[in-house]
Amino acid sequence: MKNVCLLLGTITLCFIHGWAPAWADSSEPQLPKDLTGYRHIHSLVINDKESPLFGFHHFYINETGWETFKNQGPFPYPEGTIFLGAVYKVEQDGELYNEGSGAVYTMMKKDPAAAETGGWLFASFTPDGKPVEQDVKTGCFSCHQPLKDRDHVFSSPLNLSLPLP
Repeated sequence: MKNVCLLLGTITLCFIHGWAPAWADSSEPQLPKDLTGYRHIHSLVINDKESPLFGFHHFYINETGWETFKNQGPFPYPEGTIFLGAVYKVEQDGELYNEGSGAVYTMMKKDPAAAETGGWLFASFTPDGKPVEQDVKTGCFSCHQPLKDRDHVFSSPLNLSLPLP
């Protein structure tokens, strides 16, 4: 639960303050056109309208980082690993809660040139894919920094196993 709270706090700070895409000397970051080559790794919903984290949250990883994520090591993640977060507004219809329109997209990309942020480039995007500006060292990396032993990543696999019939 502590990791979920830390992750949500990071997303909130990044959403409230916006993010500056700190992608080293590369071109401006772009969201993928679709999730081909990405795996869903985690979802959660914050259904408190007073919370700045209010929304459905879905997290994905690209194939580059999948084995490291699945095995929780060895760290660091390979160069080019991308974590992508999609946050949607919550819509209520009676007792049913559904995803509404998109609110924000978040991204971390492993790049050794980003030494000041633990080897990760951080960015977030509006629902139409435009980068949002922020100081990523204080708005993003400050929350990820304590997780150095996990290469600054909050998510971990659920390791669910179903009983065989």
